[in-house]
Order: sequence, then C-alpha cells, then structure tokens
Amino acid sequence: MTTPIPDPCAAPDIDRVIMKEIYTKMDQEIGDSEKLHINAMSKQRVVTLKGWTSNKTKYDKVIALVEGIGCSSGDVIKTSFYDQMPQPNIPPDFVRPGAGCTPPTQRCGEMCIGQGDVCYSQIDLTKKKEEK
Repeated sequence: MTTPIPDPCAAPDIDRVIMKEIYTKMDQEIGDSEKLHINAMSKQRVVTLKGWTSNKTKYDKVIALVEGIGCSSGDVIKTSFYDQMPQPNIPPDFVRPGAGCTPPTQRCGEMCIGQGDVCYSQIDLTKKKEEK
C-alpha cells in the first residue's frame, strides 16, 4: 500500500510560501530598484500587485513572473499596479509615490499603500507565523 503524497498547495501557510517565491524571483529577475515600489500580496492563493515598474517591459515581466508562481491560483489582481510611476495627485487611498505618507496610507518601500495593507517587501517571509 502506498502512502498518498500530501498536496503542497494545501499547506496552511501557502500564502506565505507563494509570497516567498514571488520575492525570491523578483530579487533574481528584476532587482532591488524595482522591488522597492512593488508590493505583492497573496490571500487564498490569489495574488494582488500594487505599485509600479519603470516601464512596460518590466511591468510585463513582473506579471509573467507572478502568473507563473506554483500553487497560486493564476489570478493576479493588478488594478493598482502600473507600468510607470503614478501621478502624486491621485486620491490618497491609491498607491502612489511619496516621501511622506498621510492617513489613510502608510509607507512601503518607495510608495504609500493603504493603512490595512501589509508591506510584504519589508517582512521576513522565511519564518512561519508561529516562529515570528
């Protein structure tokens, strides 16, 4: 009798695993200067991108990288992800560049994100929640 192989995509910390893979690939393929204004989040295996890249080629590369992540649903929410720096005069609840983030936003790398968003580019994704 063979023992069934557990599905790695059913792990309780799968969103953390997906995020770790995304940031590892971004480190390898797009570099730190771009990563500072990209915040990728995974919730129930659906990835949300917020921020921007410096051009359309890099934008497409990030989208392809995220769509190719194992165990993600393949769905990428990118309504707040741009192929150029957004204008600073957009409403404060949208991702935007800024040295000073005003409520209801907080700083994340080189951008402001919503107060309720987690800045994944600035946390250690190698540790499980109970290890933090």
